[in-house]
Amino acid sequence: MTRLMQLSDIHFGAEIPAAVEALIEVTERLQPDRVLIGGDFTMRARRREWQAAREFIERLPVATLSIPGNHDIPGANDLWDRFFTPWVRYREAISEDLEPSEIIGDVEVVGLNTARRFGAPSFDWSRGAVSVAQCLGLPMRFTGETPLRAVMIHHPLLAPSKGDRRLLKRDGMLLAALETAKVDLLLAGHYHQSHVAAIPLPLGEDDMVLSHVSTACSWRTKGEPPGFHLIGMEAGKIELVRFRFAEDAGRFEEWDRLVYGKRGRKWVLWSAVAE
Repeated sequence: MTRLMQLSDIHFGAEIPAAVEALIEVTERLQPDRVLIGGDFTMRARRREWQAAREFIERLPVATLSIPGNHDIPGANDLWDRFFTPWVRYREAISEDLEPSEIIGDVEVVGLNTARRFGAPSFDWSRGAVSVAQCLGLPMRFTGETPLRAVMIHHPLLAPSKGDRRLLKRDGMLLAALETAKVDLLLAGHYHQSHVAAIPLPLGEDDMVLSHVSTACSWRTKGEPPGFHLIGMEAGKIELVRFRFAEDAGRFEEWDRLVYGKRGRKWVLWSAVAE
């Protein structure tokens, strides 16, 4: 079974130092095959925040695969960089590749960059988008060499507690592309709330499992403590273990465990166990 550790929204500049240390410790203990980081490494994309993010990655005992988030673009504090060189600091600190892909055991993971320098037609800079080219090109990015496929984005399809607020422009086109690409798992963050579910894709013949993860180690929480997901994947099975930071104990502890199985072309919840 391939084991992936899903993090997002670390937000250096608004981090909880004890949670950062606990995150490194639990990664050492769990030893996943890869740590997937879904963006928002920083709070304001300041250079000192990027330095902290770089040092964090270097301390992790496992290789990472990452994409940027909307907070990783300079904001009103540096409008020139935001609009003309938005990715320079991310590329210096994290990776030249904004949309990496990798075969990890039984899973092929493809990253899509949903962060945008300008939230047109809205002035809400927190919103994201996928382009027509990203959607049309998604199926071709998979090699077909693995039994399972996952896509990692920063912005979720819907805000878990505010289902009427669209966070991602062209989300319908993305759903169609995910169905064409036969994606099994969609990883996202941004909203700082954990949400796991199997959802039908547009044509109704296939399902996909969503794994929306909370903030990993910042104090910018929304009704739940920082956390991450440990995802085990093998042909016909996806197991998600959700971890939460226990502040009194100073460590991450299991919250619950969800197991999905493939029946035909549908992902079905087999079991759910609260810890």
